[in-house]
Amino acid sequence: MKIYNFTGHPVRIYRGGECIASYPPLGCSIRVHFDQKEVGTRLFGVRNVRVMRIWTDLIPPFVEKGDVILVSMSAAPYVAEMAPVGVGVVAPDTRPYTAVRDMSGRIVGVTGVVVYREPFGMDSLESATEHAEAGQ
Repeated sequence: MKIYNFTGHPVRIYRGGECIASYPPLGCSIRVHFDQKEVGTRLFGVRNVRVMRIWTDLIPPFVEKGDVILVSMSAAPYVAEMAPVGVGVVAPDTRPYTAVRDMSGRIVGVTGVVVYREPFGMDSLESATEHAEAGQ
């Protein structure tokens, strides 16, 4: 079981103020591509659009059953729909009370992840992380 980071940024997991895990970006991101259709200016007197998903980037074939992929929160629901059976899909939880920020306010890590799909055969993502850290 491996954890792959497809966000384009390092993902650092913090517990108790200490970084307990860090996942560097792979150099390729899984993104969702959208298009928009103008639907008028009825609300607030400004341009109103409807956003529609056009396609989602493919998950690389080296991701296997039991692996976990990290993607952005905006992409995660769509990636979870198309991920192969048994692949876990999570996103760094960058909400205001879970993001770890530096003195300039930039996000440097998170204290949790949002689970969109758990990996096959794991009771929880905690056991999946322990499994990965053990090198199994």
